[in-house]
Amino acid sequence: MPRRAGRPHPGGLPPDYQQVLLDLACMEQSDWQSVLTRTTELAARMLGVERVGIWFFNDDRSELVCEDLFRLSLGTHESGARLTVARYPAYFRAVEESRTIATSDARTDPRTRELAEVYLRPFGVSSMLDAPIRLEGRAVGVICYEHNGPPRHWKPEEEAGAASVADLISLSLEAFRRRRAQAALRESEERLRRIADNMLDLVSEVDHALVFHYVSPSFSRVLGYELRDLLGKPALAFVHPDDLAEVKRVIRVSRTSGLPGTVELRFRHAEGHYVWLEALGNPITDPSGQTVGAVFGARDITNRKLDREQLKNTMEMLENTIQGIIQAMERLVELRDPYTAGHQTRVTQLATAIAAEMGLDDRQLQGVRLASQLHDIGKIYIPADILGKPGRLSDIERAMIRTHPEAGHEVLKVIRFPWDIARIVLEHHERLDGSGYPQGLRGEAISPEAKIIGVADVVEAMSSHRPYRPALGLDRALEEIAARSGELYDPQVVEACHRVMQRGFRFTPVPGN
Repeated sequence: MPRRAGRPHPGGLPPDYQQVLLDLACMEQSDWQSVLTRTTELAARMLGVERVGIWFFNDDRSELVCEDLFRLSLGTHESGARLTVARYPAYFRAVEESRTIATSDARTDPRTRELAEVYLRPFGVSSMLDAPIRLEGRAVGVICYEHNGPPRHWKPEEEAGAASVADLISLSLEAFRRRRAQAALRESEERLRRIADNMLDLVSEVDHALVFHYVSPSFSRVLGYELRDLLGKPALAFVHPDDLAEVKRVIRVSRTSGLPGTVELRFRHAEGHYVWLEALGNPITDPSGQTVGAVFGARDITNRKLDREQLKNTMEMLENTIQGIIQAMERLVELRDPYTAGHQTRVTQLATAIAAEMGLDDRQLQGVRLASQLHDIGKIYIPADILGKPGRLSDIERAMIRTHPEAGHEVLKVIRFPWDIARIVLEHHERLDGSGYPQGLRGEAISPEAKIIGVADVVEAMSSHRPYRPALGLDRALEEIAARSGELYDPQVVEACHRVMQRGFRFTPVPGN
């Protein structure tokens, strides 16, 4: 069975063998290639063989690759030869299972004769003594002693010496890999330290109790603390009381899910005021999967929060200004048409309720609301005596009334609303069958918002007093839109209007009317 390489025991070897092994053991091992070349030279002289090579398996163990081969008579080194595992199964089985492979006639030995034509004869090798190099019980390579000339019968002390050299190579390889891993770890730690020391973002590590175990130097630059003021302190002690509940919730969810969590919070500055931070926390787990802490990355978003608040205030001021202008325009229409005082406001109430019932999002709702408030703005171009005429209108007067959607469109199209208010106003008297005005649009050519306002406009107009007739009542208005649903009015809008009414919708009285 393969065994893990142990330390060589040269005590039973000839003095010259012992000296070679001691030289190998004391060799400077900082340069791995130098270790290999020095080892092949000493090993060749130790046993007096023409060729000594050190071979290692590649990453997928499909090949054995020569890292260094020394030729004693020429004093030269070479490398790069390869032996494919699949082509020489008997030899590689022996490498895996044997302490040494000693053969006086390598060309006929069952373990090595596979190599005769491609390797042994071309290089004049008659006898071989190979010692596998093992790490943790597994062969990772082999040192090959190759004799040229008459067959050589290997002595027990020669086999022991070859095995001891293989053990020394194993120890050197293990030490070299460990030093390389340690150097890589130190380099990685140094790189991370440089990054942490110079980054603007805040990096910290806390344990399961959320106590700081590490904080980056940026805490001093951003928050004014000496690092000793934070280490060993509970992180939540620095969080604004109003933000504690949300921070704890995010931490709880992150621990349960094992996923990162993000939260905005206010962290107390060393001078007492609070700084807005955006923090991303990643849980740290032990090998059993239990959460033992977390790593947080955070950045100062105070300016962003201030900008956001300022933008919010500006938007609110702008919205209030727009709303004031709209109300002034509504009032202007109502002053010219006192019989329809409050009409636009009541249409807005119903149209908004219908839009909400249909599931329109907040942005669409706002568009319906504004368009409803302005849908009759074009009436400012209609003479007041026509708007308030108590009797039936003539054909010419009726034609003039029908110009108000186009007039409203002309007024509104120069205003850059976030919604196409001008188009909605233009189309609010269009009907599904094309009998509406001013464009005679049909079906899907009419905007959804205009369809909603059109139904709300009819219901409000029929249920209210007009100059030329008394109010017809809400029930009559609902009967009208139900009877013409699918013909004049959009069925989905009609159904939504009925549901709104069934839930108790009533027009809210308009002050002053």
